This record gives sequence, structure tokens and C-alpha cells, in this order.
Amino acid sequence: MSYYLPTVLITAVGLSNQLARLLTAVNSVTYLLSTFLSVPLVERWGRRGLMLVSTAGQGLAFLIITVLLRFGGPPDGNRETAMASIVFFFLYFIAFGVGMLGVPWLYPTEINSIAMRTKGAAVSTATNW
Repeated sequence: MSYYLPTVLITAVGLSNQLARLLTAVNSVTYLLSTFLSVPLVERWGRRGLMLVSTAGQGLAFLIITVLLRFGGPPDGNRETAMASIVFFFLYFIAFGVGMLGVPWLYPTEINSIAMRTKGAAVSTATNW
């Protein structure tokens, strides 16, 4: 999704090319910073709780993005409504960075036996990309 975010912001929200790329860069930095929140939160809520909250946050953000772009997108929509979706794009990435980003990297090593740990991590990492 981060790869196509400038295109979505240009076509669905109606932003200029330069502003769309700038917002995508700011979104990427916010995404990076949100990953640092996962370390103290996983100690407090546990991996399962963090993943559940993250998944709910992502689903809610996508639902709101869909509604806002449906009623605010070009050609005849309200531009301010479409621009409100930008906040929820940011919230989606924050929710993903906090909870679900580490799943293909960390979770397989926790659920596999010692004998299968490296193979499980290799398969999950390969399917992530």
C-alpha cells in the first residue's frame, strides 16, 4: 500500500504530484517511528493482544478511508471529505507498524519448535516478500 499511496492521493484525493509525494514521505517517517512503540506495548499487552488491537485499527481505518473516498473522491465529490482520508491512511500505517509488522519476522520463531525454528522463519520471511 505504501508503494501506491502517491497514486491514490493523486487520483482519489485530488492532490498535486508534489504534495502527494511529500505526504507519502511524512507517512513513511511516521510509520518508522510507530514501530518503536511496539516494544513497550508488546511487554504490556502481549503479542496476541497487540496483534488484535492492530488488526482492529487497520480494519477501522480502511473502512473509514473507503467511505470518505466514496463520497469525497473525484470527479463530483467533496474534496474536503476526500482529504480527511489522509489522516486515516496515517492511522492505518501506525496501527500496522505497532502490531502487525513483526509477525512474519518474529512470530514463527515463537510458535515453532527449536528443530523447525529456522525453517519456519525462512518460509514466513520468503512469503512476506
